[in-house]
Parts: sequence; C-alpha cells; structure tokens
Amino acid sequence: MFYNLLIRYWHITPLWFLSVAFSIGIIVAYVLPLPGTVIILLLLFTTLLFLPAHNRYALPVWLIFFVFAGYERGIMALYTQEPETAVQMDPADFKHITGRVLEVTSANDNSKRIIFLADTLLRDNDTLNCRVLLRITDKTGRNWQRMRRAVLFKKPQRFPLASNPGMFDARYYYAMHNVEWRMKLGRKDSVAFGVTSELSLPERVLEKSRLYVARQLKALLTPRASALLHALLLGQKQYLNRETVRDFQQTGIVHVLAISGLHVGFIVAILFGILSLFGLPLRYKVLFVLPALLFFDALVDFKTPVVRASVMIALYLLARLFRRPVKPLQVLGAAALVILMIDPVELLLPGFQFSFAAVFGLVYGLQYWTPLLKKYIIPGKTHRFLVNYFYQPALASLAAVLATTPLTWYYYGVIQIGAVLFNIFIIPFIALIVGLGIILLFFGAVPLLPAKGLGFILSRIIEELLNGVSFMARLPVFQWHVGVPKVWQLVAMVLLILSLYNVHRVRFRIIGLWSLLLLLFPYTLFEKPLLKVTVLDVGQGDACYIEFPDGRNMLVDGGDAGFGFNAGEWYVAPFLRYKGVTHLTYMVISHPHADHMGGFDYLLDKMRVDTLVLNELVVGTSLYQRILDKVKQNGIPLVHWQRGDIRKLGPVHLYVLHPPDAWEHVPDAHGKEINNSSI
Repeated sequence: MFYNLLIRYWHITPLWFLSVAFSIGIIVAYVLPLPGTVIILLLLFTTLLFLPAHNRYALPVWLIFFVFAGYERGIMALYTQEPETAVQMDPADFKHITGRVLEVTSANDNSKRIIFLADTLLRDNDTLNCRVLLRITDKTGRNWQRMRRAVLFKKPQRFPLASNPGMFDARYYYAMHNVEWRMKLGRKDSVAFGVTSELSLPERVLEKSRLYVARQLKALLTPRASALLHALLLGQKQYLNRETVRDFQQTGIVHVLAISGLHVGFIVAILFGILSLFGLPLRYKVLFVLPALLFFDALVDFKTPVVRASVMIALYLLARLFRRPVKPLQVLGAAALVILMIDPVELLLPGFQFSFAAVFGLVYGLQYWTPLLKKYIIPGKTHRFLVNYFYQPALASLAAVLATTPLTWYYYGVIQIGAVLFNIFIIPFIALIVGLGIILLFFGAVPLLPAKGLGFILSRIIEELLNGVSFMARLPVFQWHVGVPKVWQLVAMVLLILSLYNVHRVRFRIIGLWSLLLLLFPYTLFEKPLLKVTVLDVGQGDACYIEFPDGRNMLVDGGDAGFGFNAGEWYVAPFLRYKGVTHLTYMVISHPHADHMGGFDYLLDKMRVDTLVLNELVVGTSLYQRILDKVKQNGIPLVHWQRGDIRKLGPVHLYVLHPPDAWEHVPDAHGKEINNSSI
C-alpha cells in the first residue's frame, strides 16, 4: 500500500522526493561519515543505466542513488581538506597575516565588520600559504576597502564554543559559513594596507548600486526607518538596534527582518504590476523579471533564502511561459536540489531549514485548507472580499508558522502563540513598506520627483510600525517558553501539525489527537525527583542554578555586567530558556560585587521571582541600588540569610554556613570585606 502511494505521488512531484533523498544523504554524512561509499554510488549509477524506467525497482533505486549522491556531496563539503591547513593549527602561532578584504559593513556603534581572506601566514620564520576567512571587528575608523590587500600584525582567535546549554555556538555557526577565525582590532593594533585590486565591471555596478541605495535611505529617512529598510532591501541588519530585533523576536515576526522569499515575492509582484500598466504580454514580463531577479540576488550577495525564492519564481514563470503544469512541491524540490548541490552545508543551517519549512507549510497546507475554506464560505461579494484579504492571508500565515513551529521549539525552546495573528497584520505592512521603498529609490534618482515628501511619509509609517511592535512585545501572549524538546516530543509535534494540515481526513484526526495527548501528558509524574545543580560558565564571576525535587528552584548569582555587556542576557537567560524556566523561587546574591549580581539587572526584567536573598552588607554602587529599586517595583520580598539559617525545601535541607552577623557590619566595606561577607 505504501509503495503504491509513493508511486502515485512520485509521478506528480519526482523532484520533491529526490531533494528529500539528497537531504537525507547530507544529514547521514554529517552524523556518520564513512569511507568507501563512492563505490556503492557508482554501482547504483550503473544499475540505473540498464534499468528500464517502468521497472518496479526503478523508483527505490533512484531514491537510494540520490541518498548516496547527497552523502558523497556532504562528505566533500564537510570533510575534504588539504593534508595540513591553517584551520587545523593554533591561530596563536601566527604573528603576521596577509590577505585581502572581501566584504566591509558598518554598524550602529561606528564599528566596521570585515570579512578578510588570508592567503599568507607568518609563523616564526616559516611562511604558510593558505585560504582562511577571518571576521574582523574594527572600531578605529581605518579605511577598509573591498579587494584591498592588507597585513594584520595581530594573532587571531578561534570563535568561542557554546559553554552552556542553550547558548549560541559561534564556532559552529561561522564554520558552517567557512569563517574560521576572528579578530578585534584596537588603536594599538597595527594594520598595513596595500594596493586595491581593480573590481570587475559587474562588481563595480553592484558596489555602486549598494552605495546608492544606502545613501538614499540615510538621506531621505529617519535613522530607525533607514535601518529597517536596509534590512528589508539589502539584507543588512547591522544597523538595527538590539531592542528592535528583540521586539520582533518576542512577537514572532523576526522572519520579516531577514531578507527572504517574502521580499522577493513583493518585488516580483511590484514589477509585474508596473509592467502590466504597459499592457506587455507574459513573455516580455518574464524576459524583464528574470534578469531583475538575478541582479537582486547579486545585490544581496546571493543569500540562500533569496536564491531559493528566485529559483522557485523563475521555475514557476518558465512553466507558465511554456504552458507546463505548475506543481508547487516540484518547484520547491528543484530549488532545494540546486542549492544543496552547490553548497550542502546550507542544509545544516537554521536559515535554510526555516525558509524551506515555511514554504512547505504554505504549499502543503493551503492545498488542503483552500477547498475547505471555499466549502464553508457562503458565496457573495462581501465573502469574496473576506476570503481574498482576510481568510486567505490568515490561513497562509497559520500554515507557515505551523510548519516552522518544530524548528522554533528545537532551536529556541519556545512555541509561538500570538505570532499567527500578528503576522496577518504585519505582512501587509511589510509589503507596503517594501513597495514604497522601491518607489522612493526611483524618486531619489529623478530630481523633479518629491522624494523627500515620500521619505517623510514612509518614515512615519515605519516609526508607527516599530512603536506598535514594541508595544505588542510587552504583552505576555506571544511566546510560550517550554524548554528544548526531546526527540519524541518533536516527532509528536510534527505528526500533530501534519494532522492539522490534513484535518479533513479521519485517519489524520485520530493521529493528531493521540499526538496532542502525548504532548500534554504529564510524563514527569513517572520521573524520580532529583536535586540538580548546574554551575554555569559566565566568564568573570559566578552563576549556579539549583533545581529542587519538590519543583522549586534557585539561581545563585548572575555573572558580570558593565561596558555594554550583561552576563544575565548573554549567558544565564539562554540557559534558562533552554530549560523552559520563566519563574525563580529564589534569586540569591552571594555578595554585592558587579561580577556576581550584574546579571540580575537584566533577569529581574525577564523573570518572575518569588524572593531575593542577600546579606546585610550595604554598598553604594548604582548597580546595587538599581537592583533594589527593581525588586521594590516588582513587589519581590527581600530576605537576609546568615550563618545558622536552615531552609527546608521538600526533602532537601539547605544550610547557610556563612557569613556570621559580625562580618556583615563592617564600618567601611571595600573589596576584601565585601568578598569575605559572601553567603
């Protein structure tokens, strides 16, 4: 039965099945690299040459062949290296690094971020030729230019690993983008610049186009509006402040900040609308739109979501042009194969996974929901309006968000709740902003057109949008923090979502019901309650999370804060999100030094806390006073613990061994006394 079903859908969307098989091969290569499988690949290829297409074994052989093809392509991309490369060595061994600048971007803090291709490394008296990418951060205002040669007189560093569960693994992320080392340059660090290589004509055109867009946006819009359109039109998010990004994350609409198929669709729709005004036939529209898509892809450095969307749109337009049937899953599979054959590593990156999951949800879900919508909607002009402008966008948003829910849960430990409804209102706003942004760039090039007036209107629209998102982000209805799931929970969630897409089928409704019961079942009732202590790495300072058998918990210290850094945000909060913790029974400050209580300044705004514990030593720092003010504003009880205190927490007894009362009342507390009075 399953084989007959596979045969049936194989004839409709073969590229979809082949892309899935190819992806499975890449995943196996990442998880279980084995030598010698190329022989199996050659045997399968030989079999296909002599196997008739109508043979019943042709389909499984084709699928197995693409699994092994994906495996071999993954091995080549992930593990094929030269016998000795600089990446395998300690970067601290290299004193001088010579190479050229590939990319330069500016950020809000006046720093520059440079992607640097090193081709020569000096180690003692030994010179090593190589090809290593570095990510450089420079706040000194040096004149970095693309394709300019330079010598760096500083030792690079490796990216940090994720030292706590739930933390961002920078080394894995940048390794997947082939960037191996990092370097921060200060005023005391030396850089010698050389000649700048001549850019090719296409590169000069793209460079001038990017500069024109950036110059017009900064000149005609407010800073916040300009930053948003930099993200929407060029994929440059470095100008957005952290509060804006955090608000978009909190409301579940952060995907609109990453340039993707959504923006490509807007641009194509705008171009088709303009060309339709001239009454051009389809073939001329396609001949104009396809080169425009290629130019836009190059303008944003061929970012994967844009390439995926462009390939899909190009295939769709060509199918319509040649009057071939358009199967969305077939087009999606073709786009995946093109991208993964070029760069298999993309499959392992969250951006690729979210992008394809959202499109799959749209394609797969809407094909079943749209007939149901038409079935239960009464015909009429009003109802047609609601279907086209409310119900259909709502279903599209729901289908996309549902498909990405397992990934959101896996990567961030949250399940989006209000994001579905909020996306319904946000996406039309983004379409309007992108459309007006493109018109603004055209107006800016023609002196007689009112570019400043349009810039003022667009700035107001964007400012109101950002204010609305900021307001909604403060409402506790958008994200449900449940912690990172187990494998069986992810499987149950996927089955539940598939059943929602196929809600018209009785079999899937039964599967969905059982999946929901499995997810909601209180399996912790069968777990033996344990005392768990997790000591966190927060750099300088201390933080320790304790889980008691009776369900209560405690956070002892929260790491350092200062100079734009807060360990509560960077180290402790990701771990607590990983655990699904939104409520702390006890928050304990061992002693009032910044490297122990600094993280609480952030965490008190994000966590519900029952009790703050500290010693009786009082200090006059602004950080200490700010924490006490937040405790008072939130109505959190404040208690002091001293030597001899005993707290009974279920089956656990907590003994306070230090400090005695006399240690907390010194006349002039400084570093030594503050440390010695620690709880």
